[in-house]
Amino acid sequence: MTAVEIADVVAPVLLELLTVRDTKIAALEARNAELIERLIVLEARPLPRDGRDGTPGLNGKDGHDGAPGLPGAKGERGEPGAAGPRGEKGEGGTAGPRGEQGERGEPGAAGPRGETGKPGLIGERGPEGPAGVSGRDGLPGEKGERGELGAPGPRGEKGEPGLIGERGPDGPAGVTGRDGLPGAPGAPGRDGLPGTNGGDGAPGLDGKDGLGFDDFDVRSDETGCYLRLARGEQVKEARLPVPRDAGVWKAGTAYQPGDGVSWNGSFWLAQRSTTDRPGHGATAWRLAVKSGGDGKPGPEGKPGRDGKDGRDLTSMDTTGRKWS
Repeated sequence: MTAVEIADVVAPVLLELLTVRDTKIAALEARNAELIERLIVLEARPLPRDGRDGTPGLNGKDGHDGAPGLPGAKGERGEPGAAGPRGEKGEGGTAGPRGEQGERGEPGAAGPRGETGKPGLIGERGPEGPAGVSGRDGLPGEKGERGELGAPGPRGEKGEPGLIGERGPDGPAGVTGRDGLPGAPGAPGRDGLPGTNGGDGAPGLDGKDGLGFDDFDVRSDETGCYLRLARGEQVKEARLPVPRDAGVWKAGTAYQPGDGVSWNGSFWLAQRSTTDRPGHGATAWRLAVKSGGDGKPGPEGKPGRDGKDGRDLTSMDTTGRKWS
């Protein structure tokens, strides 16, 4: 929206607000004018002065009681007052007629245990009731005389283990049982204490004389350079990893550490036994001498001699003869 459009929308609203404001201000000014006029009238009155006290008047006669008024509306229920003191217990009234049996209420809390009364007379034996919950074992009684052995009764349920009785006399030895199954292997035992040092053994035989510098020799061939120690039939030999020119690399040839080969214009040294081709990520070879780059172009050569004249083949037949 442009500023002109915004002004067209806002201008009526502002005009209405100003009109309402002027109306409110005019109403307030009218009320203030009335208050100001009243204040002017009050201020124009003379101030009262203190007069003397007059003589007291005679007491008037009491008037007749008026007719009782109508009862007022019922007020709201007030909050309950505090409980008054408990009154004395009154005498018990006569028992009323027995009412109908009500529904069974929930059992109340157990009251305090009363004093044990005197035992009553033994009544007649009633019918046998259902078996009660097994009570706890009582204290062991005194040992009675051994009674006659009764007939074996039915096997009862397994009861709780009783107190350990006195040890009875040893019975006769039973039949030897079969060997049990082998048990699980036990945990490894702890290491024993170190034993005492054993006695010295018998002196050993004298060893053979070792090879020394007098038996030292170095030899080389197409396979490499070797350190050789020899005395009679005793021979020891070790290949030395010294550089050896093994020529151009050949596929399928086993090269040893120290062998040097030329390949793709570079010289390579074998680091370990290998049949791999040098380069292309082969780790068994180390680049010793890298191939050089192309040299600068040489000077232009001298022009060659003119060649001989060629034969005219345009006038020859298929046999090679020239047409006449």
